[in-house]
Amino acid sequence: MGSIVDALYKVGISGQDTIVGINQGWKLSGAIRTAGRRLADKTLVHGGQRLMAWAVSNARVEPRGNAIVITKQASGTAKIDPLMAALSSVAWTSANPALPQPSIFD
Repeated sequence: MGSIVDALYKVGISGQDTIVGINQGWKLSGAIRTAGRRLADKTLVHGGQRLMAWAVSNARVEPRGNAIVITKQASGTAKIDPLMAALSSVAWTSANPALPQPSIFD
């Protein structure tokens, strides 16, 4: 992690408010549920990419106590990285709702 922070600093990105960590594992349970609700009410829209559709089809949700998790172990050898990146984005934007959220189309 230190080398990544150093590289970001070299290109002018620095500061504790700029670099934040995103939880993983059961702590993404809220993001999983939020993504589902946002997809249902169309405030989050799937872009129709085949890669994301493939990653979502590989995902396996496991209940763990009161939480739900999506893990690589449950998905076997299939890749779910694009889905996990999307869930990390949901977690980040949910934690910072006042920040502007530009569209990829802008």
